[in-house]
Amino acid sequence: MSFFTTKMIKLTCVCLRTKAVEVSKTLLELGVIDFKNIEYSNDDFVLEDSNSSSELDKYRNLRQRLEQLYNSANLVFPEIKNTDLPDNINKFYESVNNDINKIYDSVTEARNIQKSNSYKASMENELLEYLNSKNQFVDLFVGNVNYKDIKDLENEIHMFSHKMIEIDNSYAILTLKRDRKDIEVALNHYRWKEKSDSELNKEAIKIIKDKLEKSIDEKISESNKLSYKLQQDIAKNKEQMDIWWQNLKVIELTSKMQSYFKYTDHTSIFTGWLPEKDKDRVVSILDSVCKDEYIIKFNNASDFDPSVVPVTVKTNKFNKTFKRLVDNYSIPEYGTVNPLPFTMVFYLIMFAIMFADLGQGFVLLLIGILGKLYYKKNPLVKDKLISRYLCDLLLYLGPFAMIGGLLFGSFFGYEIIPPLWFNYHKVTLGIAEDSSPIKNVFSILGITFKFGLVVIFTGLVINWINLIKKKEFAKLILDKNGLVGASIFIVGLFIGYDFVGSNYTKFSINNLEKTVLIVSLVLLFFKESIYSFIDRKNKPIKINKLIGKTIMEFFMDTLEIFIGYMSNSLSFMRVAGLGIAHVYLMYAFEEMAQGINSKIIGLILILIGNIIVIGLEGLSAGVQALRLNYYEFFTKYFTGKGIAYNPISLSKEEI
Repeated sequence: MSFFTTKMIKLTCVCLRTKAVEVSKTLLELGVIDFKNIEYSNDDFVLEDSNSSSELDKYRNLRQRLEQLYNSANLVFPEIKNTDLPDNINKFYESVNNDINKIYDSVTEARNIQKSNSYKASMENELLEYLNSKNQFVDLFVGNVNYKDIKDLENEIHMFSHKMIEIDNSYAILTLKRDRKDIEVALNHYRWKEKSDSELNKEAIKIIKDKLEKSIDEKISESNKLSYKLQQDIAKNKEQMDIWWQNLKVIELTSKMQSYFKYTDHTSIFTGWLPEKDKDRVVSILDSVCKDEYIIKFNNASDFDPSVVPVTVKTNKFNKTFKRLVDNYSIPEYGTVNPLPFTMVFYLIMFAIMFADLGQGFVLLLIGILGKLYYKKNPLVKDKLISRYLCDLLLYLGPFAMIGGLLFGSFFGYEIIPPLWFNYHKVTLGIAEDSSPIKNVFSILGITFKFGLVVIFTGLVINWINLIKKKEFAKLILDKNGLVGASIFIVGLFIGYDFVGSNYTKFSINNLEKTVLIVSLVLLFFKESIYSFIDRKNKPIKINKLIGKTIMEFFMDTLEIFIGYMSNSLSFMRVAGLGIAHVYLMYAFEEMAQGINSKIIGLILILIGNIIVIGLEGLSAGVQALRLNYYEFFTKYFTGKGIAYNPISLSKEEI
């Protein structure tokens, strides 16, 4: 795995216009070029734009319509096996569009019936729910109307939730109270004659309730049968639909690729970025397609501003899950240190400390495994509460929580396994054994504080490496996250260490610490002046503004170093805090279980406690580990100025 972001190069190629489509197809199969628009201005030499961009939406819309049929029938999209295009693309489009319209027409009737049933079932279900809630929100009308008018009356109130039955030569209508005014207007229009019979009313409500339940069940059953029939009707066309989908996908992708091409009368020109390691493969493909009839030029990324170079980092099967955590924060700047391995290691260590339990960790692992199997068996199902990504993450978090449990001797909140390091429970509860290497809670807090220092200084070192690579030496020395800021922080740590060592009675500072502190503060004070002097050719120095900016920046930087660094370090004590809370929460459930005479109820209480702890503490530990990475680690070096590498490829899930 590379220590830095993947090295990129920019390709510019000129080939014969007649070869443009074939070049697009072969480059699509390779799928490594992030195409960019060609910036060119020359009044004497005009480049034509491709018309592919205007066609792109047409093919995309048709593909999306086809995918709706796949989703309706729960069909899996096929794998694209080749990039062969139809001989006549426009004719292919018209043919497929007509065939898809025919499939839609064939299922329209079933879908309309489904919609009608769903609408009627929802109205009846609403009536039934209100009827079951002590009749507070429903009206019951029992009476008579002219027999010839009964159908007209029902048509008049059909848009309102209602149920009408015939009972003892009368009619009963159940409606919602919110519709009372409209219902009464309709009843009066058809000269409704109300009956006053409490027994008849009770019988009517009972009959209506039974009919509603039966009607809802029938509509649901009919909808299910229609859904099955609809899926079967669509699935009959699966083989042909797969061919259409593959062709549409390839046409769409090649059209998107060609939208970046520019043309002369006889040539086509394109440009884009690719990883340097793929250079030979691209050249080989162009050789095979164009023979010797093309010109190609490669530019190193160093020839461009890093902000315009696409960024990607090398991943493997072990760390690719954590790339999403980095990408959610931002994209690293090109040429800087790859944050992925550090993020993965620190995240897992922090989670292991906060959620250290062998049994509960195994539950997380089991949930991850079962979730992966479920989604593998049901590839089209949408993400549930435990998403696909969370399942991937649990495959790592579970084992590390188990390692934490082994280190601290915890199994479902009980101390039934000997700890490899120290007994977290006994230390937290203040009953640590004399032989324990850790005696009290303050020592646990100290461990996480020191771990926080490791994380912070790792971030600072990464920042220094990045600045050296970018040749920003002034910033390397003078920045609050540079050598000056780190020196002041280190002096502060030594002073604090001596203060704690004196049992919180006196501050002491030796001559070396004084010298480092004074020199660092002086350099920090003149930081803006030095920056202005270095950049004097681009920005003339204005003394009045410089003085004000120097004082303000010095004040803010000093405040951030003295307060910010310390708060960053102390923030890692939350790692210990959540671990301690984990112990006390399980201890509370154990105490409650022991106070109950029934062993069965006690076991149920312990089970409930573990479920609560796994849910709440697991979530909290995951969120806090992420927060500490983002706000205490990334802020020391992560600029987030990069742009994502986005090649046009067959393997991408979305276009």
